[in-house]
Amino acid sequence: MQATDFRLSKMKAGTPFPEQLIALFYDGILEPALWKSGMEALTRMTASESATLTVWDRPNDHGSIHESASLPEECRRQYNDHFTWLDPARSRIDGFSVGEWYIDQHHFGVQNMQNSEFYQDFMRPYGLGSVMICPLVRQGGVESFLSLERSLQKPLYDQADAASLMAVIPHLQRAIRIRSRFQSVYGQAEICSSALDCLLIPLFVVNSHGQVLMSNASAESLLRNQFVLADNGAPLDVPYAPPGLLSRHIKLACGEVGTAFASGMLVANPKHNVTIQILVTPLPAHNNLHRMTDQPLALVIMHDAARMKTSSQIVLQQLFLLSPAETRLAAEILRGITMHEAAMHIGVELSTVRSQLKSIFRKTGVTRQAELVRMLSTMHIFDLVA
Repeated sequence: MQATDFRLSKMKAGTPFPEQLIALFYDGILEPALWKSGMEALTRMTASESATLTVWDRPNDHGSIHESASLPEECRRQYNDHFTWLDPARSRIDGFSVGEWYIDQHHFGVQNMQNSEFYQDFMRPYGLGSVMICPLVRQGGVESFLSLERSLQKPLYDQADAASLMAVIPHLQRAIRIRSRFQSVYGQAEICSSALDCLLIPLFVVNSHGQVLMSNASAESLLRNQFVLADNGAPLDVPYAPPGLLSRHIKLACGEVGTAFASGMLVANPKHNVTIQILVTPLPAHNNLHRMTDQPLALVIMHDAARMKTSSQIVLQQLFLLSPAETRLAAEILRGITMHEAAMHIGVELSTVRSQLKSIFRKTGVTRQAELVRMLSTMHIFDLVA
């Protein structure tokens, strides 16, 4: 069968149009099943036995199959463990720009293919006779390639096969970049989530409406035991608290009624014979969570004072990223002493104290010393003053 006739026959076999294939890859950024469907559709569109995404780690000079459609797992393992070093494309692919195609019969030669250990000892046992490879992404010493493999019974790849993917490749490149970025972000989120779950203090991240956007394992335990309530997207609430009080504290922290500042409250829970201590503070603007939404966010911290003693100074440092010196100054300010007295008590120059105070204002979101005192005073659940 002539190559042209062969391509016509395969297009009649239910192969999706390029637009449908492109949509599968974009939709597959967040849906692995759709990405896999896109890879499988790519094999059908090109009459290939398999399609693979190969990664070349330049610093370590090692190539490996990252993912594949229809490639036997043993074939993938053998390539990664041994035959990557024998792949003739390794020494030739540098001459190809991103988006260009390496086609074995043209760039390696049919005679060389017949005498190649790679083709005879690796590809032939798996019924593969031809490959074509396209560099997709090159960044940070790591390169990604799309490789298509065709069976021995079918014609060798040629320029027409590459041309049939001209409209697809730019979108596949973009989808790979986006997916890589999402995977990186998700990985970071999982690390952050694991770190939060290690904290014994229950933490909630809420928007100005009190809806919970994130919580750690300790906070989830409070929800399960109904120490706090947040059902079906309803605002976070605490049983036995005055109606609307927590909501008002959250709005204060989100800046709904003026300058955002932290505040605290105590709620006695007779059912469980505990007093829940609650701190509501603005989530620092530099926090990465603000990239997820354009809404102001607040951090709600809850715990049982009788069971857990929290260092207020450590909490302040962690919430606002204050330095130890700035935290000491904040405690001095809460005692009501002047800047001159604070400088003498701490043992630093007055100019240093003023510089530290400006940094505290910037980190806590207040603009005046009176606002700072008011904010720290509302945190009556913490003993800031020794």
